[in-house]
Amino acid sequence: MLRQYLSRLVVLWMVGSAVGSHTYAAAFMDIDAIGVLMNKDGTSSQRTYTGTFNISVGDGSGTVTIGAPYANSPKLYTDVAGYSPSQFTITSATAYFYVRDEGTDSGTEEVRIEFIRGSGDDGSGGDYDFDRGQISNRSFTLFDGNLNSTVIGALEDGVIQYTLEADRGDFLFDFARLEVFTAANPSTTGSSPATVPEPAETAGWVTASLLAIAALRARRRAMQNR
Repeated sequence: MLRQYLSRLVVLWMVGSAVGSHTYAAAFMDIDAIGVLMNKDGTSSQRTYTGTFNISVGDGSGTVTIGAPYANSPKLYTDVAGYSPSQFTITSATAYFYVRDEGTDSGTEEVRIEFIRGSGDDGSGGDYDFDRGQISNRSFTLFDGNLNSTVIGALEDGVIQYTLEADRGDFLFDFARLEVFTAANPSTTGSSPATVPEPAETAGWVTASLLAIAALRARRRAMQNR
């Protein structure tokens, strides 16, 4: 009877904590299939590609499968929109740009990627250099990295533009992907697109379970010593 009683207490406490707390993490994603041939010596549209990440309403391909030659392929990605600055605060974000040599020449290609910051973000405007590098002949590269606080600030409304430029040679710009992790604002209620258990909640559940087990064992020892 005591075991059943304690078990019910723990379950009720866990459910109450989960229902009563509206603090959660949410993950958003924008995946875009680009498929553009970039060429340093081509037209202006071929030298520079301007794209947009949008985790608010979504703006891309919806669902994209990234295949060979990229690592861990084929892998399916799906847009997760619904971000709102009134509901969520961005805690971290990572961008991925997939490029590969189209193989018609033997030279080394060079890529430059920037994020475009609007003049109202921090008063300075301008662009932020995200990454730059080379693509070996008949090879491919994934340019990826975490966004710094400046770019995250520009992403506060859920939308940000980027440019990818061919600094040398020609190559294919295949895909662009943005992953964003957030925390719910204190006043937020309801569910999120992709919830992640909070460490504090998990620790609380474990603590309650351990306390219940300890109480049960103490009760048993007391009964045995009578």
